[in-house]
Amino acid sequence: MLMAALLAGGAWLGLVNGKPDYRANYYDHPGLMYLSALATCVGISMLAQYIPRCPALSYVGRHTLGILLLHKFPVLVFQKVIPLTAGPLERGSAAVGLVVTGVCIALCCGAEYILARLTPWAVGRGLPEKEE
Repeated sequence: MLMAALLAGGAWLGLVNGKPDYRANYYDHPGLMYLSALATCVGISMLAQYIPRCPALSYVGRHTLGILLLHKFPVLVFQKVIPLTAGPLERGSAAVGLVVTGVCIALCCGAEYILARLTPWAVGRGLPEKEE
C-alpha cells in the first residue's frame, strides 16, 4: 500500500511540477522535484523487492557508482553533438530517450570496467576496510 502511494504521489508531484529543463537546471519548483524524485525512488526500491532477479538489473545495481560518476559525458554528447539523437531528445522522444539511456549505461559500465582495472580506488574498489 505504501509502495503504491509513493509511486502515485511521486508521479503526481512530477506532473504538477511541470516539464523540467534538465540541461538548464531549471525546475518550476525544485522542492517538488526533490519530493517527487525521493518518493518515486523509494517506491521503485520497494517494488524491486517483488521482481524476480534479473542479471542485467543486478549488474547495473552493483555498478551504480560508476554510472553516477560517468553518465554526464555521454548524455551531453547525445544531447548536443550527435544530430540523430539531439533533435528527438529535445522534442522529448521517449523511444530515443530509452535507447540513449541504454547506450549511456553500457558506456558507463565499460568505462568503469577500465577504471577498475587501471585505478580501482577511483570507483571505490580495493580500498582498505575502515576500522570501527
